[in-house]
Amino acid sequence: MSARAHWRKSQCGTVAIEFAALFVVFFMLLYGLVGYVTPLVLLSSYNEISANALRAAMQVPVGSDDYHNRIEHIASDVITTSWLGSRPAAWRDICHGESRYTGLTGHDDEGAIALSVCIAHNTPHTIIPPMQLFGWRFPQLPEALAGRAEIRMRN
Repeated sequence: MSARAHWRKSQCGTVAIEFAALFVVFFMLLYGLVGYVTPLVLLSSYNEISANALRAAMQVPVGSDDYHNRIEHIASDVITTSWLGSRPAAWRDICHGESRYTGLTGHDDEGAIALSVCIAHNTPHTIIPPMQLFGWRFPQLPEALAGRAEIRMRN
C-alpha cells in the first residue's frame, strides 16, 4: 500500500466530523438571525399599527359624548382589521400596566392632553422558542414586544 492510499484511508471520517461541527455552527447562526429578525419586524409592525390606530382615534372630537369608549372602539377596530386580527389574541395584547389599548392623560402644566395607543405581545418566546446550545441561550428576547404611539394635543 502506497503512502498516498494509506493517507486517504486514515482520512475517511474527517469530512463527516467537519461537516457535523460546521452544521451546528451554521444552524446556530441561522436560528439566531431568524430569532432576532422576526421580533424586530413584529415590533416595527406594532409601532405602525398603533400609529394608524392613533390617527383614526384622533378623528373623534375631544370632549364629545363617551369619548373614551369611542376612541377605544375605533382603535380596537383598526387593530383587528390589520393583519393582527387574523392572528391569535396573544399577538394583540394590551400593554402591561394598562387596562385598554388607548390611554388619555392630562398635562395640566402644559394645558394639553396626551392620547396614546399601545399594542403588545406579552409572550414573545412563543413566536420563536429560545434554544440552548453549548450553554448559550438564543435568541434572548425582552419580556414583551410593545408598539406605542402618542400625541399631545392642546385643549
